[in-house]
Amino acid sequence: MTDPNDTARRYAAYFEEWLKRDEEQRGLRPLVMNLLSTATWQVGAMDTIRRNSPEMARELNGEIDRNLQLFATMLPLPVEYNRDYTTIASSTAAVTSNANVFQTLLSLRPADFQPAPSSDIQIQIDGYQKLVEEQERAAEAGRRVARLFPDFPDVAARFIAAKDAVAGARGNPAAEESAAFATRTFLDKFQGELFSKAGKAVENMKWDRMAERLGVAPSVRDALAEQEQVRSGLIAGLSSIGKRRGPSSSLNEVWIRVVDHVYVVCGLVLAATDRAGST
Repeated sequence: MTDPNDTARRYAAYFEEWLKRDEEQRGLRPLVMNLLSTATWQVGAMDTIRRNSPEMARELNGEIDRNLQLFATMLPLPVEYNRDYTTIASSTAAVTSNANVFQTLLSLRPADFQPAPSSDIQIQIDGYQKLVEEQERAAEAGRRVARLFPDFPDVAARFIAAKDAVAGARGNPAAEESAAFATRTFLDKFQGELFSKAGKAVENMKWDRMAERLGVAPSVRDALAEQEQVRSGLIAGLSSIGKRRGPSSSLNEVWIRVVDHVYVVCGLVLAATDRAGST
């Protein structure tokens, strides 16, 4: 049994159980196909009986209805998902917690961020970076930016420019400075367009007010507002890299956090749009 206090394992166990039930449900598909065949035949047969003897058809209707209620108990319909909303909202929630865990790992590392490659902290940090790359999260973050600002393609273009700059800067201090600047420029543009999307008066805009204006559900509004502090940390990290002030994280590690920030912010706002469109 999973320890109820081990939330990370309960988190993973939930999805393991979901997949298990999905496999079990798929195993019932041949049965359901056979049941559908008999039910389809029954439709034609009942139409024939109804034409020839409406009274007998009414008697049979009661039995058919009892069977239908029995099937509803034994074989309930699968959950119907709003695919767009579920995809955006669930992936965003997952990355929100992932990003917090990743940032905590970075904070636990020695100040010079040069632990032995075999250290348990560094192994998990490297593992997360590999996971982000395997999931092509940066590409998805870029698509979310483009979807969120369809009338302002410059925002997505700046994200791509920052992404390319970071990819080409590894091991080159001068290039890292330029990449850090390009990333910070994108973050400023990103926030500015978010504020504009939330309303014209943006001089004193705060992220909690922005979340409210953008129609984000109250249950996740705090999650969007908390990204204001995440952004501040990213700006500080990028500034340290750009000015060579002994950053606490490498450019690539800061970039991973930028990707997660963009992924989460866009996801929360887009989920609000998808949810509104489905109601």
